[in-house]
Amino acid sequence: MTSIKVKFRPSTVDGKEGGLYFQIIHNRVVRQLNTDYKVFSEEWDAESESVIVNGNRSNLLSGIQERLAWDVARLEKVVRSLETERRRFTADDVITMFHKLTKESSLFTFMHGVIAQLKQLGKVVLT
Repeated sequence: MTSIKVKFRPSTVDGKEGGLYFQIIHNRVVRQLNTDYKVFSEEWDAESESVIVNGNRSNLLSGIQERLAWDVARLEKVVRSLETERRRFTADDVITMFHKLTKESSLFTFMHGVIAQLKQLGKVVLT
């Protein structure tokens, strides 16, 4: 059984954004996968492990929330793929395959990032 959770690491400097990371647990072995996503502590709901979208940064926070969901879905896809192979794997294998998948889908990742940035700037109208 593998679990994937999004966690928040607050900044050591008061008033600065903290970082978000993925916690991957497989066979009681815990690994962390860092991200570039940054939010303030008041923008993070630890109970639901999600970003709180409000205020003047709502476009940015919405983009982060969307990318986190997309990354979690890709991590879950990696886990399902490893489980269907019916061989033993570790949390490190999950991270390695995630990085490999990320490199392979770099054009799609780039396009997804551009779309998220356009949404943050209010240039894309959602229907």
